[in-house]
Amino acid sequence: KIFKNGVEQESYNTPGGAIVWEDIATDLYIGKYLDGNTSFKGSIDEVRVWEMANTGSEIQATMNDVLDGDESGLIGYWNFNDNQSLDVASHVDGGTPGVLNNDGNGEWDDDKFSGSGGDCFDMEITEADFPFSHLADLMTEDDDWDQSTFPFPGGGEHTNGANGADYTYKLTLSQPAIIYVTTCDALTNVDVQIGIYTDDCNEASWIFFQDDSNTPIYYPDGTTEQYNFECISGFESNPQYANMLPRIVWDAGTYYIVVDDREPMPGTGSVKTWMGYSLLVDSTEVAGDYSEVDYFFSEGVYGGNYADVYNGNGIGLETSDYNLDVNPNGGDANQVNLTSLAASNGSTLTGGEEIVVLNLEYPITPSGGEILTIGPASVSSIFNSVGVPLLDIEGITINLVDELAPTIEFTDPVNGQTGVPSGDNITINFSEQIRNSLDESNITNSNAVDCFILEEAVSGEDLSFTITSGDQIEFVINPDGQLPEYTEIKLSILATIEDQNDNGFQFDTLHFLTADETAPQIQSSAISPINDYVSITFNEGVYNT
Repeated sequence: KIFKNGVEQESYNTPGGAIVWEDIATDLYIGKYLDGNTSFKGSIDEVRVWEMANTGSEIQATMNDVLDGDESGLIGYWNFNDNQSLDVASHVDGGTPGVLNNDGNGEWDDDKFSGSGGDCFDMEITEADFPFSHLADLMTEDDDWDQSTFPFPGGGEHTNGANGADYTYKLTLSQPAIIYVTTCDALTNVDVQIGIYTDDCNEASWIFFQDDSNTPIYYPDGTTEQYNFECISGFESNPQYANMLPRIVWDAGTYYIVVDDREPMPGTGSVKTWMGYSLLVDSTEVAGDYSEVDYFFSEGVYGGNYADVYNGNGIGLETSDYNLDVNPNGGDANQVNLTSLAASNGSTLTGGEEIVVLNLEYPITPSGGEILTIGPASVSSIFNSVGVPLLDIEGITINLVDELAPTIEFTDPVNGQTGVPSGDNITINFSEQIRNSLDESNITNSNAVDCFILEEAVSGEDLSFTITSGDQIEFVINPDGQLPEYTEIKLSILATIEDQNDNGFQFDTLHFLTADETAPQIQSSAISPINDYVSITFNEGVYNT
């Protein structure tokens, strides 16, 4: 396996095992190939040989430190702190010293490893220490990092113009993490600025800088971003003269977090620094009709004023702490209302809940395609227990799909109509495009009988028909020939109909009575045997006009 800064880059499956030193009949070259000619171009320091394979986290734990030489499993250690000597001392018991071969184009470099405790950091922490807080007395500290300027890699610099005593936390992350760092605390009584670096004692390794909680955050690529974070500090004239960094996305590795007094040496007071995992939305769950959204936070959340939350008096979230928007995006819904919030068990929010239920109402029911966006109303709406806000400016987006079953908008003739001409067609309009659910295809003459049945209501005799539709919304049913006169007709619209999102139609029927359009005719007649009356039989009932 090949690691860079404790992060695995490549791995290979090759046969091997423990090194048998007695079988090695050649020298061990560091920085030169076996041919004696091909040399490494660069700086080499802190060469270590272990008798076991170290994990990435084990590498990161010591890769920036000078070792003592008695660490378990360490069998070879050359730190190159030999002050121009050609002899490179071994720092393990019984180890073999090295011999420096300088062919005239190499030179001793400045030592980048600070030794035990470090030259430019004051305390080491890892994510195992989260949530972490510490009070640093800058009046007893040196000025190890120059924060008056921040150089850009491509040339130029950000001029800050202030620098003083500082305190540095060396943070080692064994895996990628999203964390917060803040100096907003009543015990922070200096005008503090903060810079974060990736190399010890190397100002050029800065990755961002912030002066105050509501001033821009500067990055090495020259970009900035700014939020109006609320902040409490002991710097009474300007309490915002502290730092708020709610959401820092970091890879695994080592970082140097430097809190710096903006006043020149000596330090003028103390800085309380907090670090921990950022408040995040872990996930959401949405009800099928989109009337409820469950928010799952990474920790308990609080609403109310920032000062109240900071002082331990936060309250439950309120509807005003959220911002909601619906983009119709071709759908019907264009507005959503947040009617209430509740805990997962339905109770009122009191603060500290990790699950918050949002109850929503749509004046127009979503028809599908709409995009719902939900997020905090501002960067001062939703907080963790120490007042660090949820920095989720974009919010979460939810694509609303069609959850409504198709319905009949109108028919011609209407249900229950009488006197319908026997030669008329039947028109049905649906609320949306439909299809045959049996084969998920458009409804045509070839499969119409799967979805519609036309019959005489009383006798149950089927009536044949053809069907046409230009958009699968409006359908015209054409009976083969004229419908029987003065007859109740029944059209069944079957549950085999569905919309394009598999929402099934609920079975329905249309009834109507055809018109009596033909004059009555005598079918037969007869005279009685004694000629006292005549019997006439008509083809239908007749009435006196």
